[in-house]
Amino acid sequence: MSNSTPPPAPSTSASYGDNTEAPSKKRGGCFKILLIGFVGFVLLLVIGAVALSMGEGEDAASPTSPATSESSEEEESSSPDESEAAQDEDTDGSEADEQEPSEEASDPGEDSGLTSAQDNALRAARNYLEFSGFSRQGLIDQLSSEYGDQYAVEDATAAVDYLEQEVSWGEQAERSARQYLDVGPFSRQGLINQLSSEYGDQYTVEQATAGVDAVEPDVDWNEEAAEAAQNYLEISPFSRDQLIEQLSSEYGDQFTVEQATYGVDQTDL
Repeated sequence: MSNSTPPPAPSTSASYGDNTEAPSKKRGGCFKILLIGFVGFVLLLVIGAVALSMGEGEDAASPTSPATSESSEEEESSSPDESEAAQDEDTDGSEADEQEPSEEASDPGEDSGLTSAQDNALRAARNYLEFSGFSRQGLIDQLSSEYGDQYAVEDATAAVDYLEQEVSWGEQAERSARQYLDVGPFSRQGLINQLSSEYGDQYTVEQATAGVDAVEPDVDWNEEAAEAAQNYLEISPFSRDQLIEQLSSEYGDQFTVEQATYGVDQTDL
């Protein structure tokens, strides 16, 4: 047998140039893990910063932020007082305008001797005199009538008695006379009768006469008769003589015959 040298055993490591060792996979894996960890840390920082900035923006824009809610609470707490003050000012102003007494009127006060009901009747009487003329008796009737204010007659009388210190019934009669002449034609005597009649204004005859005397310079009784004649013809046919009689009769308008004739002459009769 020939002695032969056995072939060398194959090397278990591949040859890489001068290096006979293969690159270590273990070191490369550690580097990748470190790199991934660093990137993740940076991403966490970025995400945290973005979330923080968004949170601050929402807090600043939120309508319920502490500063805004404190301000609204202060406004709400102060607004009722301010509104009440404004209402008080408006109320005070309106009440001053509405309840401002006339120059002639005087408040009864505690020493007037009037009861509460009589004081209310006095106020009602003054209100009536603000827009119309009244006689003493006419005002008492208005206050006590079941179709008027329905005060007791005693209370209405006490109120008007107190009012007499600031009212001239003669001037009231003049006011009433002018108001009648504004709405229809009257003769002198017919107007006195209207003012003094128990079915009219119930002035005394003296007061009614003084009132008509006061307006007479401003009145043309002939023209009043002409207007009355025309009014009669608009509602009913009359002959000339009938119309003159109606205007001059004591049961009619009580113009003088001359005034009645003038009035009829102004018509087509």
